[in-house]
Amino acid sequence: FIAVSINYRLGALGFLALSSLSETSETGASGNYGLRDILLALEWVQSNIANFGGDPARVTLVGHGSGGTNVLGLAISPLSKKSAKLFSGIVLLSASPRIDTPRAHAEAENEVFAVAARCTQTTAAEQAQCLRKLDVEEVIRISPTYKWDPNENPRRNQNDLPIKGARNPGLVIVDGPVIPEESWAAVRKGSVLADVPVMAMVMAEESDAEPAHKITTWDELHKVVSKRLDSFGTFWDPAVPDGPAASLTSQALRLYDKAVYQDPQLAFETMITDARLLCATKKTLGMMASATTQRIYMGVNHLRLQ
Repeated sequence: FIAVSINYRLGALGFLALSSLSETSETGASGNYGLRDILLALEWVQSNIANFGGDPARVTLVGHGSGGTNVLGLAISPLSKKSAKLFSGIVLLSASPRIDTPRAHAEAENEVFAVAARCTQTTAAEQAQCLRKLDVEEVIRISPTYKWDPNENPRRNQNDLPIKGARNPGLVIVDGPVIPEESWAAVRKGSVLADVPVMAMVMAEESDAEPAHKITTWDELHKVVSKRLDSFGTFWDPAVPDGPAASLTSQALRLYDKAVYQDPQLAFETMITDARLLCATKKTLGMMASATTQRIYMGVNHLRLQ
């Protein structure tokens, strides 16, 4: 067993998409630079790992969190297939299982970066030149911290329940050259997905290290859940197939109640994990299993971080 740690550009340095950068790029796109770095590193592994006692035909690509999302992106990228097979298996650890932000959407949102950098020139060429003159320290200073204050902005907190209409787009985007289409659409196409075994793992309570709320009573849980899930309205209730539609809040509170969970905090954290990660991961792996003959594995880790 030989482990290789890969360095690649992070944050704005690795994933900033802006229309000026796209218009002045040879590929006609911007963003996902970090994925190109990883591809280059994988090519290096293919050329050199044998010198360290490794087998280039048995390379497993592993990523945790955003790194796992990068791995998923590479698994559906045509660039991974342009040369010899770069990896023979992938492991997704607590990875966001969906990549669906269009480049145009990311470019529009990222204009705040250009404004903060004082690169507001009227032509794409001038703005791109201004941006490319920024040094690393300036890029880091201008970049958002992504540190959430749940009291100020609960909608963008991944450790909280979602609110209808509130998106929290990731850094990996559907840019065109690297990732041509939304990940679920790509996964459904067996010809696009890398034909390799897949292993995915999530934590049973993904938010327990830094939960958005400390909930001590079941009444408090009801209030917090209602404030978020009431925005989704009512749905058909599988528990009462012939009955009227019920609110998503009432259905969630029935599934995550004191009869199943020992305390409301545990119920809340499990609900967040299921809503934000576990269910979408299961759906992604199910589509993978239908699109490939390779083995697909999934596990849930019940180890708590605190």
